[in-house]
Amino acid sequence: MALGQYATNLSVTGVDFCNEMLAKARERVHLRKLTQVKELRKMDAKAFDFPDDYFDTVVAMHVMSIVPDPERVVAEMARVIKPDGKVVMVNHFASGKGFVAAIERLTARFSNMLGWRSDFENAQILGVPGLAIAHGRSFQAFGIKTFLALQKTSLIAPTPRSA
Repeated sequence: MALGQYATNLSVTGVDFCNEMLAKARERVHLRKLTQVKELRKMDAKAFDFPDDYFDTVVAMHVMSIVPDPERVVAEMARVIKPDGKVVMVNHFASGKGFVAAIERLTARFSNMLGWRSDFENAQILGVPGLAIAHGRSFQAFGIKTFLALQKTSLIAPTPRSA
């Protein structure tokens, strides 16, 4: 769990849509005395209840290929970060070519049944207005994971909320 990796001088807010995951996180925060974690809240990543320009950084670890509407999630992250803030993510994105890409295409149907997409293209989230790649690199065996830091490049109009 990544919560313990944040420096103790930070103020960390965690969100998840799943009550069971939040319960596990609360237990770990308590057992490990993670004082940097200020709150854990149930929330849909497509509709944060945080105000515009609220956070310095938003971190999303391994979520883009499992959420139903990743473009909307990234747009929502962009909304809640301050001007010049960053969206930092680690995720698996489709390789596009070669041996790994062939395996991703073969396993896509099965991984979709498990709730994640092995053939998820990063282009789906890189077109969100107001965000630009500040840094990116692949890592792990065969480069199957990608670290991306996206920087807010301009003011983003507030996202209309549905009722």
